[in-house]
Amino acid sequence: MDKKFVMKRDENGNSIPVLSLGIANDIADTTYNCTNSVVRITAIVQSRVWYHNSTKSGPGLLLPEGASIDVSTRSGYVIEVTGNTNITEYQ
Repeated sequence: MDKKFVMKRDENGNSIPVLSLGIANDIADTTYNCTNSVVRITAIVQSRVWYHNSTKSGPGLLLPEGASIDVSTRSGYVIEVTGNTNITEYQ
């Protein structure tokens, strides 16, 4: 018997949108080239993160160890990390 994937529905009967996991990379003290996508950044250790298209400014986002944030990104931008994070692309 073929299994059919059925998305969960909210109280109004509408499908709840979900994103599929894609490629994941550990990023330490370097930059990650963005595409038009959504990524999850998870701090392996306490880290600072900047999102920019030329020069970083300000103190950056502080992510405590174990914290995660989902971010939409655009081509031509980078995520710059001081520390050690895991960046997972959603598909």
